Amino acid sequence: IFGMIFLNTNEKNSVTVKHEFGHAVQGMLSGPISYLVFVALPSVIYCKTGDYLLASSQQEADKMYFSKVWERTADYFGGVDRKNYFDFWEIENFIFW
Repeated sequence: IFGMIFLNTNEKNSVTVKHEFGHAVQGMLSGPISYLVFVALPSVIYCKTGDYLLASSQQEADKMYFSKVWERTADYFGGVDRKNYFDFWEIENFIFW
């Protein structure tokens, strides 16, 4: 947020780094207030309480988690294509409850 990426300095997965860079791009494009309301808040809420936590496999959990619009656009801006998303315009991708 605010043009900075905070990562564990031991992070070795380039996909994670690119995804987090995508969040930085989201923040720069939307501005700090919009980013907090439309990306950061839904992301934190869904990370802690989302239905992906009940998925039967890690692959299904990743599909559910990264299909959310705030995560999928971070992938897009970071140059990540997981090839494992739900259709973009499904209503479930836009809500965090």
